[in-house]
Amino acid sequence: MILLYNNEADIAYLIKSPTEKLIAYIDCSIASTESSLHISLQNALDLPDYYGANYDALNDCLQDESIINEKENLIVLSNSEHLLKEETEQSLIHFFDVLMEAADYWNMEHDAADKCLMILVENSARIMTFVEDLELDYMIVGETEGLQDDDETQS
Repeated sequence: MILLYNNEADIAYLIKSPTEKLIAYIDCSIASTESSLHISLQNALDLPDYYGANYDALNDCLQDESIINEKENLIVLSNSEHLLKEETEQSLIHFFDVLMEAADYWNMEHDAADKCLMILVENSARIMTFVEDLELDYMIVGETEGLQDDDETQS
């Protein structure tokens, strides 16, 4: 599931618990191509030098316990209207598939139930259209509402 946020207060609301966290911030204004996205991911997640800078390698890394190594792990994509803007829609689909597969792995399938991976994406008209057109699972998060599970939740 993708968590859409509207402002920094929404992120602060989610990360205020005292649990140890890995928080990887990706500024998508400098991630409009696959190449620049992979550089940003490698830096933010401190991926190993041998990281292959492709979606298969990203999938492997996001399911690696040495990288996703805290109780709570967050990947925050800000300025999402620029995310892979210079690439095809298929590239954006592939990227979100990798993110959602990794989140599912840690949140539902992995034996280490004491870990979670959350994908937070800044809400933008482009991303909202994308997730709705592809019928991706998403939830809008907010400072006052917390994780909403009413009419604002989509499946």
